[in-house]
Amino acid sequence: LLYIFALLGTTNKKVVEICCGNGIECNAANLVSHHGWYGLLIDGNENLIKQGEAFYRKHKDTFGCPPFLKHAWLTKDNINQIIASEYGFSGEIDLLSFDMDGVDYWLLKELDVVSPRVIVLEYSNIWHIEKAVTVPYTDDFYFKNHDGNYNFAGASLPAFVKLLNKKGYRYVGSQSLGFNAFFVRNGIGEDCLPEISIEEIFTTPKVMYCTKDRLQSVKHLPWVEV
Repeated sequence: LLYIFALLGTTNKKVVEICCGNGIECNAANLVSHHGWYGLLIDGNENLIKQGEAFYRKHKDTFGCPPFLKHAWLTKDNINQIIASEYGFSGEIDLLSFDMDGVDYWLLKELDVVSPRVIVLEYSNIWHIEKAVTVPYTDDFYFKNHDGNYNFAGASLPAFVKLLNKKGYRYVGSQSLGFNAFFVRNGIGEDCLPEISIEEIFTTPKVMYCTKDRLQSVKHLPWVEV
């Protein structure tokens, strides 16, 4: 993320993170703690949110202006309302981070209250390039409700690429372990961060292992093609 914003620059240094955990180890944490960003960090676990609030109140670089940590269980119907209800986080933001381990695809599809310049999201790298699939939507989706298998979650990279292409974003790469994807809004930085093929990430050893072995444990579950 630092590399991407070193190339693109920033506008308002605002970040919204969906499912931040305790907010201390999430994608926004380094930006908020050490680079002067202001964050809206949301998670459905109230205890984790309290841990994050305590951490940022004591952190030497954030106690004066800590990120806003919000406890909320997000659904397709409330995601825009919840984000818009917090002052300053609708409209243009520099970064949106999504890591629900669940119905990420469906909520991202509905989200329109923010216009991020960059999106980072976790995808299910157990699926190869030919399958655009996601888990079925329910308001209370939790992977443990489906055989307790953490591999039944999220959506494949082709599914997210299709969705975000329609929203005006291009895929510019993944991190080295091949489960976080980076997207940049079209019209920004094409000269330094051009669109790349998703095929490139599926040649790395880690991802090749995932597509070979982990998929078999959840392939029979009710994935939805999109």
